[in-house]
Amino acid sequence: MSTILNNIKQIVSSAIKVEVNKPVIKNGKKRYPVVVTDMGQSITSGWSIKYLPTAQNNGQRLYDGSQTFSALNIHKFSKIHNLIITANHYFLGNQNVEVMMDGRRRAIYEPDNKIRLTVTSQSNSVVVVLTVIDEESPFYMMSIPFNVVLSNDNSGDYYVIGSEDRWDRTIDMFTESNANFAPRKTRFYRVHQNANQAPTLNARIANHNGQFQIHPNGSFAIDMEAAPPEWIQVITNEYKALAYIYEQVIMEIAFKKALEQGLPSNERNQISFDDFQETPFARQGGFIPAFNLNNPATAGAENEQPIIPLPNEPKPPVTAGRNVTLPWT
Repeated sequence: MSTILNNIKQIVSSAIKVEVNKPVIKNGKKRYPVVVTDMGQSITSGWSIKYLPTAQNNGQRLYDGSQTFSALNIHKFSKIHNLIITANHYFLGNQNVEVMMDGRRRAIYEPDNKIRLTVTSQSNSVVVVLTVIDEESPFYMMSIPFNVVLSNDNSGDYYVIGSEDRWDRTIDMFTESNANFAPRKTRFYRVHQNANQAPTLNARIANHNGQFQIHPNGSFAIDMEAAPPEWIQVITNEYKALAYIYEQVIMEIAFKKALEQGLPSNERNQISFDDFQETPFARQGGFIPAFNLNNPATAGAENEQPIIPLPNEPKPPVTAGRNVTLPWT
C-alpha cells in the first residue's frame, strides 16, 4: 500500500469520532445513520457528516451504495458565514475577477492555506463554493456551495440562502445537503457498436398500454426496470480523484468503527454537541470583511479582522431564484 494512502488513513483515523444512530427506513431499506465528526484542530473541527449505509452479511458489513454522505453539519458557522460574505464583497468590487468564455464572471480567493473560495456569477445569484484545503482536516477537498443574494428588506445587505432556516444560531450550526467530495453518482446507459453497424443504446423503450413511449422529437421514455442504468462517478481530474480517495478512506474507517461499536436496534444514540457549544451567535451592526486581500495571513486571526468600508456605488440587482448548477472548484 502506498505511503500517500497510509498518510491519508492516518489523518482520517486519528481525527474522527464515529457514532451510529437508530436505524431508519429509506427507499424501502433499513439504514444505519453513521455520523463522522472531526475532533481534530483543523478548520473543520466540530464538523460532522452523515452516511446512510445498509447492513450486509448478517450485520458484518456496512455498505452505502450512494458512495457519499447525505448531510453536513458545519460547527461555528458564523466564522464561515463571514468568509462567504467577504468573498462576495470582494467579488462585487471586481477584485481578482475574470470573465470566462461563457460570459460568466469568476474569482478565486484563498485567505489562508485552509480554505479556497471560488465565486461565480449566475443569472440571479452569486455562487460561492468553499473547498477545504487544510491538509490536517479529515474532510480535505470537500466542496460546499452557497448561494448569496441581495436581501429584499431594502437594507442593502447580502445573505446566504438557507441561513434563515438551516442555521441554528443557538449552537452556531449550519446544515447543508449539497456538499460533496467527488461528484455524486450519475445514471448512464452504455452505447454498443460493432463494425459497420449503427450504435445501439443498452436501454428499453417504455411501453404503456401496448404503446411505445416515443416522443415527436425522436426521444423516448426508458423502462428502467427492464434495463436499469449504471450509476457512475465521473472523475475528470486529479483533484476530484483525491477527493474521491478521501471519502473512500472515511467510509472504510467509519464503517469499521461503527461495526466495532455494534449496530443499534431500539435505542437511539444521541449525538451530543455539548463540547462544541458557545455563546449564541448575535448579529453585529455593519460589515467587517473576514479576510484582507492585501494580507491574506490575517484570515487566521480569531479576534482581529480588518475593517474595510463598503463601496457607495449601487449593488447589482441580485435576487433569489431557482437552483442552479454549481461549479467544481
